[in-house]
Amino acid sequence: MATTFDDIYNLNEAIMTDYRLSSLPENLFYYVLSQYLSHAISLFTPFTLKDLTQKVNFSQEIFEFTGDGTTKDFVLSPAPATGSGYAFFVSLGGVENTDFTYSELTSTLSFTNAPALDSAIYIAYYIVGNFTIDLDIEEQAILADAMAIPFTKSNVLNSKQLRQMISAAPVSLTSQANHNKVIFDGLSSLMDDLLIRMKRYSYTSDPDDLSGMLGEANW
Repeated sequence: MATTFDDIYNLNEAIMTDYRLSSLPENLFYYVLSQYLSHAISLFTPFTLKDLTQKVNFSQEIFEFTGDGTTKDFVLSPAPATGSGYAFFVSLGGVENTDFTYSELTSTLSFTNAPALDSAIYIAYYIVGNFTIDLDIEEQAILADAMAIPFTKSNVLNSKQLRQMISAAPVSLTSQANHNKVIFDGLSSLMDDLLIRMKRYSYTSDPDDLSGMLGEANW
């Protein structure tokens, strides 16, 4: 059975419950997680025999309209591929809205009530992503832990990095308290522990091939 990205994300509670991330629209939340996972994959690739390029990447399309007080139906182009496992995030005037339906036949998203005159309409569809191969629980856990490296660095660099990652998003991020020194002091230990874990995994997976023991992660 293929491993979903959510399988990995849910193993890192610190990231999933971070207040900066939890305040994001869901599509942008998953976008940021996908960036952390991409970095984690690059760290783990030298140590695993699995082909981590076998995956369906996160993707999204964002549409912005302005309400005229009467129009309920909005055609999306490009439309999400049928059966692609997409999800929607929709907001009206910056407030999430779930009172809509979507027709794959006509590629039309329809609100139950017409958005108000001059209201900002934000529609996004997105695919969370998944590996097309099966990763065991140890491999999933290593990737989840490896996501903590860029996540912790973003804490050191403060919320500016997140602002850059989602530059055009209609969200406001709260400045975090200055705990940079404490976080930075823990980052080195986190990196060392992860490297030891990946080397142990590499040797356990293929004890006859010690090349992985010499691998250097690109922190």
